[in-house]
Amino acid sequence: MNPKTLDSLELIAIEDEARKVMETAKTASYLYQTARRLRSVMQLEMIRRGLFERQKRQLLGRSTA
Repeated sequence: MNPKTLDSLELIAIEDEARKVMETAKTASYLYQTARRLRSVMQLEMIRRGLFERQKRQLLGRSTA
């Protein structure tokens, strides 16, 4: 998966799902490590695009309105 091809809302959703997996998985597990890497990649792409917490909230607010 190339994060550069994803929509901003998709990036936010994937990063959020990875965070949820990390919260439920054991720290030493393969699932946790994979989710951590995925979340890092998504966060780096969001930073590259200039999407920070404020912008994320704005995008999520528009998508639910």
